[in-house]
Amino acid sequence: MIAPTVPTSAPTPRTGRRTVWSGVTKIYSADKGVRLEALAQARPDLLIDAVQPDGTLQVALQLPQISKIAPVVGLSMYRPVETIGATADRLTHSLGVDLTDKAAKTGYLRAHTKLKTAIDAGPDLRVGFVFGIDKNTVGVMNPKTWAVLKTVSALGMNLVAVPGGADNTYSQAVSWENVPSIPADLLVWAVSDPLPDNPLWKRAPAVRAGQLWKPDLASWYAYRWSNCTVLLDGLATHVHSARPGVGPQSAS
Repeated sequence: MIAPTVPTSAPTPRTGRRTVWSGVTKIYSADKGVRLEALAQARPDLLIDAVQPDGTLQVALQLPQISKIAPVVGLSMYRPVETIGATADRLTHSLGVDLTDKAAKTGYLRAHTKLKTAIDAGPDLRVGFVFGIDKNTVGVMNPKTWAVLKTVSALGMNLVAVPGGADNTYSQAVSWENVPSIPADLLVWAVSDPLPDNPLWKRAPAVRAGQLWKPDLASWYAYRWSNCTVLLDGLATHVHSARPGVGPQSAS
């Protein structure tokens, strides 16, 4: 049984699709957090918690009582996609279950190769992954933290860095006045909806040049091979068509 949560400094996930909860015991809600009584009544044999970038267990750190309910296994969600997938596969196999979707994994590897080819053809292209924090602020995602960004960085993608960003820093907050100065030739609007309708966003050079991609929101959450395939395949298409040198040379 997994208690789905996100770090308080990270965007709150929304699946973007309908979830069928029939036969599933819900132990978490966004307003109340983990319901310890419901968790105990479910009598789980094992709990899987997310390991945060600093190495601590996300839920167990805040609620140490859960370790009295059942053993807790940590699964890091802030490593490259392939590492997360391989770790999850080893865990399920050790529990006597094979949940690997081999066709989906094959599709992911194909998209992985496609993106690598596109990056090699345009190594100077600078890509920025951004999302809406609130009505006044945009977040630039830290390549040292997010799984997909770690994957594409390893492929050679030139990502907009977060100055001074440590491994446990999720993003850099940027005011709307500074959004046009983000040094990106291609912008990816990630982990939030909808696209902004702010005049300063429309002044960003990448946006003006039409070098913008907004993946389906659901692709960012639930680390499935199929979801990550959508992200890598879409990135490959947009990297291939984008022109380097469109964005400013450095942030102001």
